[in-house]
Amino acid sequence: MAQRTYRIAIVGTGGIAGAHARAVRDSGRGRLVAAVDVDADRARAFAKEWDVPRVFASLDELLGAEELDLAHICSPPDRTRRWRRGASRPASPRWWKSRRSSRSTSSTS
Repeated sequence: MAQRTYRIAIVGTGGIAGAHARAVRDSGRGRLVAAVDVDADRARAFAKEWDVPRVFASLDELLGAEELDLAHICSPPDRTRRWRRGASRPASPRWWKSRRSSRSTSSTS
């Protein structure tokens, strides 16, 4: 039986996002389908480097246009909380965040 391939977005394309993209690629179980960042140039550069077909400037744009299975939230802790709040609506994907963000927000989550 073939394993399922998950449709994955990277939310926040700076810093640690490359490590997350590498993990998705190396897993063999995921396909990066979108990148989200408020910095459009950074998002486009990330998408080009990691062969991500779609780029969005906001979580609302992403969720309105893509059917996702997972998203890696790779933004700083102050933005991570905002992304999670926005993702709490029905039909949102399961949200993964970087360990760094989870450590920084564990007392407020």
